[in-house]
Amino acid sequence: MEKLRYEIFSRLEEIPDPRVERTKVHSLPALLFIALCTFLTGGKSFYEMEIFAKAQKNWLKKVAGLVSVPSHGTFNRIFQAVKPEHFAEFLTRVTDLIRENISGEIVAFDGKTHRGNGLDSALHMLNAWAVKNRLVLGQLPVPDKSNEISAMPQLMDMLELKDCIITADALNCQKAVAEKAREKKTDYVLAIKGNHPEAYDEIRRFMDRQMENAKPIFEMPLDKAHGRLESRKFWVSDDIAWFEDRHAWAGLKSICVVEAVREMVKGGGPVTTRRYYISSLGEKDAERIAGAIRGHWAIENEFHWCLDMAFDEDGSRARTRNAAKNLGLMRGITINLLKANPDKGSLKGKMYKASMMLSYLKRLLRI
Repeated sequence: MEKLRYEIFSRLEEIPDPRVERTKVHSLPALLFIALCTFLTGGKSFYEMEIFAKAQKNWLKKVAGLVSVPSHGTFNRIFQAVKPEHFAEFLTRVTDLIRENISGEIVAFDGKTHRGNGLDSALHMLNAWAVKNRLVLGQLPVPDKSNEISAMPQLMDMLELKDCIITADALNCQKAVAEKAREKKTDYVLAIKGNHPEAYDEIRRFMDRQMENAKPIFEMPLDKAHGRLESRKFWVSDDIAWFEDRHAWAGLKSICVVEAVREMVKGGGPVTTRRYYISSLGEKDAERIAGAIRGHWAIENEFHWCLDMAFDEDGSRARTRNAAKNLGLMRGITINLLKANPDKGSLKGKMYKASMMLSYLKRLLRI
């Protein structure tokens, strides 16, 4: 068997096999390796995994020890049976191999619902996205959106976050998240809204007064995109002695407001919105806070959007047992390997190239 640089295959061998010994015709690492190759070449289904195995049978014998071509039913049963937490661990191990240590990395946490699983059984996945590395650091399946609150500290525990800045929307603006951030030796910038009504009203009133009496501490350059112009101004204040609940938020140093003014290029009056944040960074780090707030939306634009556009995630109908969760995690692994490749081009373009050229697929896999 060829040695895989970066040990991707050996990482697959660490995933526990849920099958009883007498039912094993194909090795688990071989089956999962075929599934990963299928995703890297643009396949999405268990049927396409079988087709890939048939098309590349001779190569897979050498690289993965394939004995015979597995059926689509075999792949279906495997993805149902493997525990998602083991797939999640594999994702973090692979990511650690290709992730660069970037000072002040922004790690955005946000959830995404897989619409194709049906309204009653829709899978919700909490994701952690490294903005500067442009990689998904970790994923955690949760029963529904409301469970994100308890899941975020769990996902943080799975990741190396030291010296990063974590960001989250208002749903995950929780005291437990702030406490976990300090425990992990990382900073936080958390959006605050009506889910903490008293704190939100206090912060809103105070920062609105600050805006009347002081110039913004930082301004973003005018942003022109998608047919609109948008400007952003930031006010950050270290003055939190008045905030009654300040001691309940571990490491809290400042509060912030962002005023965004958006105007359509083809006409229409300007629309002004204000968003409020709490942070463990101080006023002197206003530019870093602004960068974290701006960077948070990369998880939507660079990850969630890709899951739908390149992988048609919402079109997936897998829902039995663990299948949907494991396929979701496999998409995250695939995106990381594609984005880690320095070649220019879209994800779809890279997948098409990998489907046509075995040499390129091997480059994506670091073989």
